[in-house]
Amino acid sequence: MLVEHEIDHLVREATGNDQAQYQAYLRTVGRSEADFRETWREAAELRVQRSLVLSELAEAEGLAATAEEIDQELDSLVAPMGDDAARFRQMFASEEGVATIRRNLLSRKTLDCLAAIAKGELQEEPA
Repeated sequence: MLVEHEIDHLVREATGNDQAQYQAYLRTVGRSEADFRETWREAAELRVQRSLVLSELAEAEGLAATAEEIDQELDSLVAPMGDDAARFRQMFASEEGVATIRRNLLSRKTLDCLAAIAKGELQEEPA
C-alpha cells in the first residue's frame, strides 16, 4: 500500500494534477495508466524503503522537531517574502503546512544524525 501511495505521488509530480492532460499524455505516448504507473514502481519502492529506514533511525535516536524549531523554520521561510510575509506565514501555518515543515526538519535532523554516525562523530551513551 505504501508503494502504491508513493507511485501516486510520483505520477502527480511528473504529470501534475490535471487529469485530462494526464490522460491526453497517455494517449499521445500510447501507454495505459497501469503501464505508466509500473515504470515508477522501482523508484517508489526505493523511496519507501529509504523513508522507513530514516523513520526508524529518527525514532531510535529520539529525534523530533519542536514547536520552537518549527516557528524558527517558518520565520526563515517567510522572511524573504517582504510585504507578503504575513500572507505566506498564514499559508505555511496551516495544519498541512506545519506538518510539512515538521517532516522537513525531522528529515534534516535524521540525515545530519546519519552523517554524524558515518563520520564517527556521534558518541553512544552508556546503557
